[in-house]
Order: sequence, then structure tokens, then C-alpha cells
Amino acid sequence: MNGFAAELLNWMAVVIVVLFMLFAILELRSRGFGMPTSLTGGRMSVNFGTAILTAAAELLIPFGTLSAALFASQNDVGLFNIVAAPVGLILVTALLGRTLIVYWLHRAFHKIPLLWRFHRIHHSDPYFDISLGVRQHPLILLVSLPVYIFGVIALGLPVWAVILVDILMLAAAFWEHADAPLPQRLARALGFVLITPNSHHIHHSSRQRQTDSNFGSGLVIWDRLFGTYLEPEQETVERIGLGDADDLIADSLWKQLYLPFKPRG
Repeated sequence: MNGFAAELLNWMAVVIVVLFMLFAILELRSRGFGMPTSLTGGRMSVNFGTAILTAAAELLIPFGTLSAALFASQNDVGLFNIVAAPVGLILVTALLGRTLIVYWLHRAFHKIPLLWRFHRIHHSDPYFDISLGVRQHPLILLVSLPVYIFGVIALGLPVWAVILVDILMLAAAFWEHADAPLPQRLARALGFVLITPNSHHIHHSSRQRQTDSNFGSGLVIWDRLFGTYLEPEQETVERIGLGDADDLIADSLWKQLYLPFKPRG
């Protein structure tokens, strides 16, 4: 691991906290610094509880994306360990590759019933704010992590690129779930390149047609390319959440963790 990558890794926890605080301030500012009704103890215990459990699970798994990058580098495996490329091209390729993987994984989580059982915890929250960006079932890692590892090894990504892309994707998750809708003109301009809070808000609608759209994170290119993008200006979201009985247990950490195993009627 080079010095730049090691420094990034050392500062990663600080970066995560700073990013969360910045987007939290953005949300508060959009509300006139009033306290939101969504800020309840039960909801926070689920959203941050699942985040902590997911982080703990990542620490317990011995081979992750950073290990994959080191493995690829030490064994000269993958595209960028065979073909020399400038830093900018490596970073752009890493970001395009990661966002493409996230897009198709996200579609799979919605379309494959077994995966939807684990992903539905992310949609059972009837509120939309940055804490929703970290609300995931920890066992989702068993599906997503191997795919990310394959992508890192196939591209031969260096450690610094993996860390930078992880930070950018985390920033995107906070940004997209922020309860801070952009002015229409600005949202339209940014929406040519980025997933915005306005467009991702549609994805959390209780209406299935809207939920089955805007799957991307970070870059909007994949939704536009594969025909799953809905324009925020043309959609009205009437309700956030699943719109069923699971919304009633949205604030129970244990019930949300058990949700994938709950018999469906």
C-alpha cells in the first residue's frame, strides 16, 4: 500500500463523519434549522444500528475490497496491473465500474424475491433523510461484497482508487437521501450527470412503478442508458415507504433484522 492510500485509510473515519455532518447541516438548512418529526429514537436505532452492524460485519470478513486490491497488485492481476494508465483514467474507470455494479445489484435486489426480502428494510422507512442512506440489512454484504471484490480484481484497481471510490459512493449515498430537494433548474442541470435527492426521492415512493426506477447511485448514466430513469419534474411522490404493514415496524431494530425471514402472506 503506497503512502497516499495509507493516509486516506487513516483519515477515512474522519471523512465519513465530516461528510455526514455536512449533509446533515444541508438538511437542517433546507428546513430552516427546525427539528424534523422523523428524528425519533426508534428510527435512529434502526438506521444507525444497521449501519453499525454492517460495519462490524465488514471487519469480521477477512477478505474485502482493499484486500482484493492488494492481492491484484501483488499478483499482477487485472487490467491496470497489466496495462499502464494515467491516474485520471484509473479513477474514472473505477467510478464507472463501481456505479455500474451498484446499478445492476440494486435492480437485482428489487427483482429477485429472495434478495428483495433483505433489501426491503431500506424501503420500509416511511421517512426520507440522510440516515436512510446507511439503513441496510447487514446480510446484504454476502451478496454485494463478492461482486465488488470481483470488480476490483478484474480491473486491477490500486488501493488508493478503491478507497477514493468508497468515499465518493458514501458521499453519494448521503447526498441522494438528503431531505433537501434542489431548486428545479439546478436539479435539472445536475440531473444530466448525477443522481440528485429529487430523483432518488422517487425511488423511495410506495408506488411500485416509481420504486422500480432510478436505481443508480452517484452517476445517472446507467438509469438513462438502461431506460429506468424517471424525471423528477414529471413525478409526484405521495408517500415514502412500502405502503404496507411493514411500515408499522419500521422503528424496531430487531423486527427489521428479522424482516427477511418473516413468512410472507
